[in-house]
Amino acid sequence: MSSTVTINGNEIPIEYPTNTKGISHLEFILKTPKVDDWFADISPEIVVSKVTILTDVTFGKNMLFLLMNVTCTDRRSGKSLAGIVFLRGNAVTCLILIREKETGKLYFAKVKQPRVAGRKWLWELCAGMFEVKEDGTGKMCESQMTTEIREELGIEVVTTGVKTADPTQQFNYMEKLGEYDPSPGATGETIITYWYMVEMTTEEITALHGKNIANDAGNCTEIIQVGIEEFNMRNIIAMNDSKAMCTTLQLASLYNGFVPY
Repeated sequence: MSSTVTINGNEIPIEYPTNTKGISHLEFILKTPKVDDWFADISPEIVVSKVTILTDVTFGKNMLFLLMNVTCTDRRSGKSLAGIVFLRGNAVTCLILIREKETGKLYFAKVKQPRVAGRKWLWELCAGMFEVKEDGTGKMCESQMTTEIREELGIEVVTTGVKTADPTQQFNYMEKLGEYDPSPGATGETIITYWYMVEMTTEEITALHGKNIANDAGNCTEIIQVGIEEFNMRNIIAMNDSKAMCTTLQLASLYNGFVPY
């Protein structure tokens, strides 16, 4: 099964030799926002001559993952480049900080989930895949993040706060920190990072710590345990989660002295 895709103004052949669902399925894949965005963002320095789809994973109307081989060369040297790509789309993540009303202590929220690829349960920041094309305002990414926080932590994001020069007083304001590419040698994923701080009573924090949440997520159940831990760089690093480390470093860079070691 074959078609074409436009890359840097050129029509490039794209093949899916093992596709048994017909041309409509290939067209469905190519129209998926995460796929369309990926092809649109290829640098002119990477010269593509052919794309071969190896397999895809879909559920309902959503295309979840795509594995493909991109036959390409480096424009300057003319050398062939490694072109195996695991395309899963972009994601959002948020560092949730919680200040205890009674004591002023600062905590962060984390979630523990069974990750089959990682072979065990892993602690992570709240995060999720970004399924729809961004509209340029950033509001769609922020909306996705708000949904993930509600589903994974049970916290309703209330954006009634304002940005301040003093991060210790910046409550109820979701601020974008930046983005990063976790593994660009294999996947096209970019993770967009945020932070958000709320105040809670000791009783509310105690109720949240150890809370178990289960959500129906597509064709499986998302099983989550919530953890609350003192906020400092050592505890963030101990999670061994790149999302947590990169987001916290971005926060520390933005607000000098705010992140304790």
